[in-house]
Amino acid sequence: MFVVDIIIGMIILVLLDLLWIPNSKLSDNIAEIQGSPIKIKYIVLPFIYLLIATGIVVFVLPKINDNSLYECVIYGGLFGAIAYGVYDLTNYALFTDYNLGLALQDMAWGFTAVAIATFLLYNIRGITI
Repeated sequence: MFVVDIIIGMIILVLLDLLWIPNSKLSDNIAEIQGSPIKIKYIVLPFIYLLIATGIVVFVLPKINDNSLYECVIYGGLFGAIAYGVYDLTNYALFTDYNLGLALQDMAWGFTAVAIATFLLYNIRGITI
């Protein structure tokens, strides 16, 4: 079930990011920093989602007790904010033109996306909240 949970988590995260990424200004900010349009290395994307989904399955889901929606949101969201925050704040620290407002928005998205993914994965596993 471990591998299946990770695959389901990856699918959920991809679908959620398909809602967020086209509507964020992240691509514009990256183009400004590197001086050319964003060039996505698609071969790497599965590994990013693999890491986040594995984190949900290994670190977040075991923390949820008593079918708690609150715990799904708090633990999942906190994990998402940490994962996205490491990325965003590292970029902000390293790149002069990395936009702090955008970094904070992306961290909020990380909280939201991983909280939603945790909730959905928790329920898909057959444990209904």
